[in-house]
Amino acid sequence: MTIDPTTRTTTDHQVLTALHLNRGQLCDITGMYPDECGCPEHYADRPTVISIAALERLTHHPLPAYRMKRRDPRWRVEDPRTVRCTHRNDDLCGDCETILTNLLNDLPGVVEDLHLALRKAVRFTPHGFRRGDKETPDESPIPWNPSAAETLGDLNRIMLNGHLLDRHTLLEDLSKTIRRAHRVIDRPKDREFTLCPECREEIPVTSRKLAVQCFATIIEDDPDAPEPDDGEQRAQRTRQCDYAASWEQHQKDILQANEDALLTMSDLVLVLTRAGEPITRDKVNNLIRRHGLPREQIQKAKWKEGKIVTDPQWVYRLRDVRELVAKLAPVEAGQSE
Repeated sequence: MTIDPTTRTTTDHQVLTALHLNRGQLCDITGMYPDECGCPEHYADRPTVISIAALERLTHHPLPAYRMKRRDPRWRVEDPRTVRCTHRNDDLCGDCETILTNLLNDLPGVVEDLHLALRKAVRFTPHGFRRGDKETPDESPIPWNPSAAETLGDLNRIMLNGHLLDRHTLLEDLSKTIRRAHRVIDRPKDREFTLCPECREEIPVTSRKLAVQCFATIIEDDPDAPEPDDGEQRAQRTRQCDYAASWEQHQKDILQANEDALLTMSDLVLVLTRAGEPITRDKVNNLIRRHGLPREQIQKAKWKEGKIVTDPQWVYRLRDVRELVAKLAPVEAGQSE
């Protein structure tokens, strides 16, 4: 199909001339062609755009070719939910209009985070799959997150068909999809757990300012039941653990219940410091040299150069350390006075 140049309108011809044929000299203010320049002399209705070269002439030092505007890491809609505006039929109400505006502002960040989730869902394996004794490095898995891909596809369809949807439908579809996107990109909040020193069950910790309580169900032998006959099992009973203590007391109870634990130097310092009985490596070494703190040597296995090797490592019994520290505490207190 050919187009006769004589059939072009004057406007089309002027645009083609300005863009391709005769762009003219560069603007003295912005250093850009007149059809791209936004200075008042050429196009007053355009935003003022200036080239990097012109900026460097004004600042007298090199400038980067482009700059990226940092996105605000905070979401405009922190907890998106599916929104259906039923307040007006002709258009969105004021509150729903605000929600739609905030969702659209969050949309670039949501798409960016979905792309990150899509790429980082599966790590490449350095040697591919291992089938028997044969390695196939060319068959490493492709990074793929089906949930992120599906959500990205839905967002793409919504934005492509957005001009065909009424604002009520756009708000409902967009809010529903962004809610799904947040479930894909948001890492679940960390939850802290501790152990009950009596029944050894896990206890979720909601706040360290609150008491630690255990409500686990314990199944144990019934002490009130008669002795079973030979070959029969003793009758059992169920009860609820009633352990309760403040966070500080709970740390001491945990230490008391695990006094026979053998810990390395690093673990020993960490456990005692977290429990409110701070100790340093220098102090432990001083207890060894001057006060005869007992210790044991074990063989610690580790993977090195494709095989398992063992290294000797010193461990310390928690009870021995606490008892020796408590014994020397009055002496150290007298010396400090």
